[in-house]
Amino acid sequence: MTESLTTTQILLWAVLPYVAIAVFVVGTIWRYRYDKFGWTTRSSQLYERKLMRIASPLFHIGILAILGGHLVGLLTPHAVYEHFITSSQKQMLAMVVGGVF
Repeated sequence: MTESLTTTQILLWAVLPYVAIAVFVVGTIWRYRYDKFGWTTRSSQLYERKLMRIASPLFHIGILAILGGHLVGLLTPHAVYEHFITSSQKQMLAMVVGGVF
C-alpha cells in the first residue's frame, strides 16, 4: 500500500530543510563579510553580567547535550537498544530529555 505525498508534506520534509540550511549559510557569510566586528557578546556582558554568568554555561551545556543526544540517537543501531527498551520508549526518552535540556 503506497501513499502519495501531498504538496504540504513535500514542502515541509523535502524543501524546507534545504531552504533553512541555505539561509543559514548565506546569512552567516553575509554577516561575516558586512558585520565582522559585531559578532561579540561584549554589550550583553556589560549590561547583564550576573545573568550571563548563569545563563551562558547553561546554554552551552544544553547545546552540547542536545548535540550528543542527536549523535547517540542517530548513530545507535536498533539491535543495540532493542533488548533494553522499545523504539517508542526510546522516542519518549529522547523527547523528555531533549525537552529538559
